[in-house]
Amino acid sequence: MWFDLPSRAGAESRSQPGFEPDDLTFWGLAHRWWGIILYAAASISIIWTFRDAKGPGPLALGTALSVLAFFLFMTRMHERYLFASILLLMTAGFAMNARAIWAVLAVLSVVQFFNVYYAYINFTSMPFEAEDNYLRVGWLFTWIDDNVFLLSLLATLTFPVLLVSSRLLLMREGRLEEEQG
Repeated sequence: MWFDLPSRAGAESRSQPGFEPDDLTFWGLAHRWWGIILYAAASISIIWTFRDAKGPGPLALGTALSVLAFFLFMTRMHERYLFASILLLMTAGFAMNARAIWAVLAVLSVVQFFNVYYAYINFTSMPFEAEDNYLRVGWLFTWIDDNVFLLSLLATLTFPVLLVSSRLLLMREGRLEEEQG
């Protein structure tokens, strides 16, 4: 199960989780086009937020936001596409030493664990109806399956929280440079 926005939008209409055609519509527009529009809007907001940023921390943070937006808003995303944003967030966290980045990183890491675990258990058991998958923890798999919307919402909310936090961090760095210079 992918915790990206377009996969969630048609959750009621698909027969198998994660295998939704791109031509399903929402408000008259195919999911594929919604993903492109949302990704373009996210990219513009990232570029606007980081237009005056300098240094490796803001660069890593802006790139992490771009990769996260790509994962969240484009269709047919695989869970592996979130790993790059986690590594870039770690880099930004070390470079900028901001609690907000570490908090978002913690939430994203937990969501990513559930995402990969669910996909692994679901797709290794599904083709053969194998019940001997020794990594399957019944209550955990059921909890993830019952809370897909919550996990998707958490993953999606990390983007605006991180974008606003980035702007505040950049403003703080700008004030510190003015005081020192």
